[in-house]
Amino acid sequence: MLALVTPSRFVDDTNKTYQNYSVGKLLTFLMTGAVFEELLFRGILQNVLFLVFNNEWLTIMITTLAFVAIHIQYYKKPIMLLNITIPGLVFGWVYFETANLIVPIVVHFLANLGMTLIFKYKWLKLKE
Repeated sequence: MLALVTPSRFVDDTNKTYQNYSVGKLLTFLMTGAVFEELLFRGILQNVLFLVFNNEWLTIMITTLAFVAIHIQYYKKPIMLLNITIPGLVFGWVYFETANLIVPIVVHFLANLGMTLIFKYKWLKLKE
């Protein structure tokens, strides 16, 4: 939905370049990213922080801030930080709700895949 209202000059170039990958390469790239990020942020960081704070939402928020912090390519395009913050909160919540790391990995992968395919096949174009 953000793509409908966000001019393309506010979208990070990284998101534009990997749309040219083959579907197989995209699947590999997106799955590797989802697995790595969810293992690190939900599997390790969120669990450790929950042991320290014993508060699910505080833990989710801190983990999401760390998730946003590593996406430094978006600092030049701050609207893109919203595209990382909202999913980060959702992935953290999904993990606590299901107590199963596979679920946020799959959700993360499907979210990234969906957006990538939408733009790759121009089902939705970036607003010029």
